Amino acid sequence: MPAPKRSFCSLAAITAALLAAEPVRASFFQIAESCPAELGNAFAGGAAAAEDACTVWFNPAGMMRLEGSRALLGVHAIQPSIRYRDRESTLFLGAPLTGGEGGDAGDEAFVPNAYLTHRFGDRWAVGLGVNAPFGLITEYEPGWVGRYHALRSDIETLNVNPAAAVHVTPALSLGFGLDYQTIDAELSQAVDFGTACVAGEAAGTLPRGTCAAFSQAPQATDGVAVVEADDDAFGYNAGLLWAARDDFRLGLHYRSEISYDLGGQLTVSAPDPATAAFAELIGAVDSPARAAVDLPDSLSASAFLQVTPAWAVMADASRTGWSSLPELRISLDGGAPDQVTTLDLEDSWRYAVGTRYAPGSRWAVRLGVALDETPVPDARRRTLRLPDEDRVWYTVGLDVHPSERLRIGIAYALIEVDEAEVDKIALPGTEDLLRGNVNGAFDFSVDVVSLQASWSF
Repeated sequence: MPAPKRSFCSLAAITAALLAAEPVRASFFQIAESCPAELGNAFAGGAAAAEDACTVWFNPAGMMRLEGSRALLGVHAIQPSIRYRDRESTLFLGAPLTGGEGGDAGDEAFVPNAYLTHRFGDRWAVGLGVNAPFGLITEYEPGWVGRYHALRSDIETLNVNPAAAVHVTPALSLGFGLDYQTIDAELSQAVDFGTACVAGEAAGTLPRGTCAAFSQAPQATDGVAVVEADDDAFGYNAGLLWAARDDFRLGLHYRSEISYDLGGQLTVSAPDPATAAFAELIGAVDSPARAAVDLPDSLSASAFLQVTPAWAVMADASRTGWSSLPELRISLDGGAPDQVTTLDLEDSWRYAVGTRYAPGSRWAVRLGVALDETPVPDARRRTLRLPDEDRVWYTVGLDVHPSERLRIGIAYALIEVDEAEVDKIALPGTEDLLRGNVNGAFDFSVDVVSLQASWSF
């Protein structure tokens, strides 16, 4: 089978699937929920607060503020709601795309994390963090109008972060960490074999009469393509914490890129023997696949101010360098040429402010708000797997101290996402050719409930 014909259908499926593996700082499918109690502040001041063992993740330099040994266990229940509204989507041939609007594609997820720190005297400290910095589960109804772009997306990550910190001066501490991260992805979409056949006849890559011989008609003989891929990789992080005064401190934290070389398998299924034979003819068959993906670096700057003995305020600004990933390049076995998808992502920012009111030693209340920018430049580059847009976080939390050594924290966040316009155009020579002109908008919101227990010993 010539390489161009082989890639005609199967590469379109792989491209769409691996596009879901695009992480960004707290947008797309990055999981910002790395510390339950800090969710109550919308994670404002994360690199400067250093209130508990979560500082291993937000800024390891903050471990120098924690006496003795600290342990923290937390879990986040994340419930997204993602509903699509169609605006007369069509095939590139001009016929309407059939199907419904996909139902609620959001699927709940439970995200755990755990942290441990120990300080050795006044000079240095060590810690360990285990969390899930990225994750995504979305699933549309099988016959929805955008099925050729996305059906199910299930991505899981695990990050193990050993760290160390040292006091350079009484006011300044430095921290360093190593990130070992794994990623597993399972992504699926429908394949329109009928439209592939008609397009092949029109382009002259298939003989006239092929569609009749194999009983192929647009949107009538859909198959399913599933990509499963995984990898592991290393990165690093570093931070500094400067306590300018007893009641005021500044933090700066950098987390490096993590470069993945995802390896996996494309599996293509057909609804009947005739379609299976046609899929074999055009090369839409099971195949190993690889894709190099660089997770961008991030930089956070935070401030923490104890205004009164009861009131504290904090602020944070974080940048993610998404311009470092201008394209996604995918390779197949068998000598097929690389397939390149232009992303044109932009660097994105997240801004947060928060406050904590603790009138005594037994309880505290937290409030926060954050603005989270999307790196997606426009509706044509927005993926249906997770139709991201700018979002605002509204958060509240409660800390309770049953004893001197135990703290229980619970927090809630409502994340409201701007209407996400989608305008996928099936232009010749693009990865969207066989998946149609999808035009519509998404209503997207997220509810998060977090719970933690923190011990000092």
